[in-house]
Amino acid sequence: MHINTKNFRYRQKNVYFREVVCGLTVEEAAALCFKTASCVKKWDSGKEIPPICKRLMRMAKGRTLQWFDEEWQDWKFNGKYLITPEGWELKPHQVVTGYYLLQIGAEPDISEVTTLMKTARALQRYLR
Repeated sequence: MHINTKNFRYRQKNVYFREVVCGLTVEEAAALCFKTASCVKKWDSGKEIPPICKRLMRMAKGRTLQWFDEEWQDWKFNGKYLITPEGWELKPHQVVTGYYLLQIGAEPDISEVTTLMKTARALQRYLR
């Protein structure tokens, strides 16, 4: 019996990526990527996962957001929270509230908040 080692390697990589790295079932991956379960099973059998689907799977399970822009480096998202580099779990209403508070704030207040946040981040890095 001959085993196609290349296909076997891709199969292992794809199943590992979907199940372990992203923590998705076949059905969850299919729904997320707008594909059928049989399409995801083909990926599991060795067919290449489209890059956009890989990106979606990483994002959906709390992977990185830094591919948007360097400013998003170390930010993460899981189903319920936007997680800051400092580990703060922000709910949607907290993000919106922060945005509106900044919108109504005076310009000097915003610069003070910026300075305060930079200092807090530096202290947190130092304390690690």
